[in-house]
Amino acid sequence: MNLSYQGLSNSPCGPWYSWYSQELNLSYQGLSNSPCGPWYSWYSQEMNLSYQDLGDPFQQENFSRILRRLIRVERLQLINNSLTDLSSICLPRCRSLNLHRNHLTCVHQLPKLPAVEHLCLTENSISTLGGLGALGTSPLHSLTLRSNPVNYIQDYRAR
Repeated sequence: MNLSYQGLSNSPCGPWYSWYSQELNLSYQGLSNSPCGPWYSWYSQEMNLSYQDLGDPFQQENFSRILRRLIRVERLQLINNSLTDLSSICLPRCRSLNLHRNHLTCVHQLPKLPAVEHLCLTENSISTLGGLGALGTSPLHSLTLRSNPVNYIQDYRAR
C-alpha cells in the first residue's frame, strides 16, 4: 500500500486494509489525517515516514507514540525528519533503518535495534564512533556514515 503524496482519507479500502499491509508509505503527508487511527502501524512490515519534519516539537509526542507501536516493522525509512534522539525507542524486528539527513550527533541517539542488518546514517552530524558497541550484538551487515563529520577522522573505518 503506497500512499505517497496523498492523504489517507482518500483510501477506498478503509482502515482495516492497512492492518495487514506489507508496505505502508506515508511520505509527504500528515499522519494526523489518518482515519485508520494509531493501529495501522502495528502490523505493517515496511514503513516510510520520510519528509514529515517529525523532529519538530509539535510532532514529537505523537511520533514517539507511533514509533513505540512499530513492534513488527522490518524496514523503516525516516529520511529528512530533523530527528535528534531516538534512544528511548526499541524496534525489535527492524532489519533495515534509514535515517538519512537528520540531526543525529552520535550513535547513542539511535533506537535499540537488536535485529538490524542495514543502517544508513548518511548526512547527519555524527562526529564520533563511540557507542558502536551497542550494535555489536546485532547482525549488522552494513553501516553507511557518508557525509558525516566522522568521515574526516583518519582511518575511522578500521575502528
